[in-house]
Amino acid sequence: MKLHDCCLLKKFFSDVFVPDNKGFYRVQRPVSESDIIQAAKSLLNERLKREEALVDYQEIKDFLMVQMSDHYETLSALFLDAAGLIAFEWMFSGRLDTYSALLPRHVARSALEVNATKVILAHSTAPGQPRPVQADRDIAKRVQDTLGTLEIEFDYCFISDGRVISLTEWGFLKKPHATP
Repeated sequence: MKLHDCCLLKKFFSDVFVPDNKGFYRVQRPVSESDIIQAAKSLLNERLKREEALVDYQEIKDFLMVQMSDHYETLSALFLDAAGLIAFEWMFSGRLDTYSALLPRHVARSALEVNATKVILAHSTAPGQPRPVQADRDIAKRVQDTLGTLEIEFDYCFISDGRVISLTEWGFLKKPHATP
C-alpha cells in the first residue's frame, strides 16, 4: 500500500482514543486487545507521515513488529528513499518455496515503480522458529544480488517470537558499500 493509503484506521482511532494536551490518550469506551493493536497501528501509520519517521533501524523494527505481529508465514516489503518510507506492501503468504522464484523480479519491479533506494523484506513466521533458516538466507541473497545490479540497498528481516532479526546486522548479508 502506498504511504498515503496507510491511515485507514484513522477514523476508528479518533472515535475511540482522544488525545489530551499532554500527549496522553483518553479511552472513550471499553476496548479489546484487538482495539489496542489497531490503535498502535494507527499511531505508527500517523508517525510515518512525518519526515523523521523510520530514520533509525529500531523504528523500522518496531513498525514491522506491530504490522506483522498477528500474521504468520507472510512476506512484506518496505520501500524507502532518502526521505523515509515510500510504501509498505504485503507481498506473499505461505511457504517460502512457493514464491521464491518470483520474489527477486517482483521486489525489483515494485522498487522501481516507487523509485526506492532501499528495500527491506520482512518474513514473519509462526512462534517457535527463533532464527532464519537456510531458505531465508538463500532468498535474501538472491534478492540482494538482483537489487544490487539496480543500485538499491537491501535488508531482510526475520520476525518470530517477538523479535526482529536483520540479516545484515547479523552478518548474513553484505553491507552496502559507502559511496565516496
